[in-house]
Amino acid sequence: MKLMFRNLCLTAISAMLLTSCTHSPGSHSPTSTAEVAPGYQIPANIHYSEHWAPTPAVDLMSADGTFIRAFAEGDDVRLFNIDAAKGSYPGFDHANQTSRNNIGGGSDEYGFTTRWVSDFTNKPDNTASATICTYSSINPQNEFLPFLVADVLTYHRKGKEPPTNQKGPERAPTVSVFGDWYATSYESIRTNPNSCTSDQPPIDKSADSTPGWTVKGGA
Repeated sequence: MKLMFRNLCLTAISAMLLTSCTHSPGSHSPTSTAEVAPGYQIPANIHYSEHWAPTPAVDLMSADGTFIRAFAEGDDVRLFNIDAAKGSYPGFDHANQTSRNNIGGGSDEYGFTTRWVSDFTNKPDNTASATICTYSSINPQNEFLPFLVADVLTYHRKGKEPPTNQKGPERAPTVSVFGDWYATSYESIRTNPNSCTSDQPPIDKSADSTPGWTVKGGA
């Protein structure tokens, strides 16, 4: 009886050791096909497209162009999505050191924007300002209700630069493209013939954003 009990115990212990040393399929295997978690996704209620027209004021593919585009687009996401700045572009919360209210919206928003930089100025202390013209029609009813406004963006260019050549099929950058730069002022002004209407480009109402963002965004 004692021998039988001993054999049963040894069998149970062996089974326990075998189980503890066996890896689950793919847990540490070099051939694992586990998917990489996706990056940032635009909030589900944001349906409008973003378009940027090139101008002589600033190269949209430069570091300045990347920051200007990302900040203007990210600020609208802050305005329309329910989580406000928390649901905006990656890095926007840090890059936004302005007094813009963090209100958030939540309703489904449809339509389009066409933006262009009408003026760009280098300032002392490695800061810059850009006048961004926006012709847009964005509303929950997806009605054509266009308006034209200008925003003056002032930002500091210190530390790591934003990535360049940001264009592609993505509606929004999947990672932060702001670098270490940050904005200190973003003031809206009513347009006049000397600020936006005198150099208004063709308006793009298409559903695909242009120039769009790269699949991997920046760093």
